[in-house]
Parts: sequence; structure tokens; C-alpha cells
Amino acid sequence: MRHFRLLICAHELSLDQGSECAVGWNNVIGMILHNDVTVLCANGPLNKHGQYRAAVKRKLEKIRRIKGLNVVYVEQPNFASFISKHYCPNVNRIIATG
Repeated sequence: MRHFRLLICAHELSLDQGSECAVGWNNVIGMILHNDVTVLCANGPLNKHGQYRAAVKRKLEKIRRIKGLNVVYVEQPNFASFISKHYCPNVNRIIATG
């Protein structure tokens, strides 16, 4: 089988942070079986900075290192928080109470 170097953008990446995060994680794990993968992902949700990074770090410590996986965490821009607070107040309220 051919071996590729892939760049994946998975905004949410975690095993234990809900279904959207798990989809990102499962896609990466599926692709890493036969490829080298670099993943660009958010450091955490807007209201819980660093949460995704911590969850991935915990998982990688348990299973050691996954050969061929490189995770690059990207900080969400400040305007994303501004937009969330001022233009999507209901979504922000759901996230804060969830």
C-alpha cells in the first residue's frame, strides 16, 4: 500500500469531548494506519482554553506515541469569541451551561 504524508484540518480533536471531537479523532486514527499525518486543530473550545490539547495529551501518554502523528494546535482568533458573544448569544449560553 502507498504511504502518503497528509495534512488534516480537524477543528475539534479529542476522544472524550463529545461526538464532533471524536469524529476528528477517528478520522485521524483511520488515516494514520498507512500514512504520516499532521493535524491542525483547535487548542480547545472558546470557553475552555486548552481542553482539546489536554485530552489528546492524556490519550497519547496512555498509548505512548502514535508513530507518524504530529498534532499542531492552533489558537482560535479573538474575533471568534467576540462573534460568539455578540452574534450567537444562545449558542454561547448553551456552551457555558453544557
